[in-house]
Amino acid sequence: MNGEGATPRALPWAPLATGLAATYGLSSAVFREFMFFTVPGELRVYAAVAGAVHPLTRAELLNLGWPALDAPFPEGRPTAEFLAIVGTDATRNVIDVDETTATAFLRGQPLACPPEADAPVLIVRRGSRVVGAVDGATGRAIVA
Repeated sequence: MNGEGATPRALPWAPLATGLAATYGLSSAVFREFMFFTVPGELRVYAAVAGAVHPLTRAELLNLGWPALDAPFPEGRPTAEFLAIVGTDATRNVIDVDETTATAFLRGQPLACPPEADAPVLIVRRGSRVVGAVDGATGRAIVA
């Protein structure tokens, strides 16, 4: 079942916002602009702009938002596109890279993950710009 005809269900905001905020060293206020949804028949968790009309279909949900986690939190892994949105201010589970390393990473080179990292997906940044996300266990890029 792909959930195509199912009505998305809103998820409680606080558990997701506080969990993600703690994992990435962010203020939960970063997530104030988001609502979280699931679609029956799917594991993914979606984020959409807060205050939008509640979507009645998966297609409407994708017009408002994007996949945020590949499964429910805390087991779910954040998507690279979601971390690109919220990761500029992260203070934990971040790998800061120089231009040479960023270029190599974008070409598919794995990164060495810091031993203190405790998230399944780490944010990769060059300065204040998020350049991607990396699997914390393998150092390989997470692709959408």
